[in-house]
Amino acid sequence: MPLNSYLLFEALDTKPGDWIVQTASNGAVGRVVVQLAKGRKVNVISLIRRDDGIDEMKSLGAEHVLSTADGNWPARHRKDHRWRSNQGGDRFGIRSHYAATR
Repeated sequence: MPLNSYLLFEALDTKPGDWIVQTASNGAVGRVVVQLAKGRKVNVISLIRRDDGIDEMKSLGAEHVLSTADGNWPARHRKDHRWRSNQGGDRFGIRSHYAATR
């Protein structure tokens, strides 16, 4: 699994400060991606399916963890001030809307 995670960063040619959005982040590959990203200074938005996995992901170093446990998750997270840019706009609204409607 670590090789798959490593190759992801190589294939995407990630640089420090880049962002990755990954689903099923609390799976084996996702956990390694979070840890490798931390070392590479790449930001990761981790989408997980269970609310009870948030603390676990944060213990691995994930800073941005969203639970998709209910169908209203995009609206719920848009209301959370942590997902707002410093200009007051919705930082991830387009991505979360797209993911929720596909």
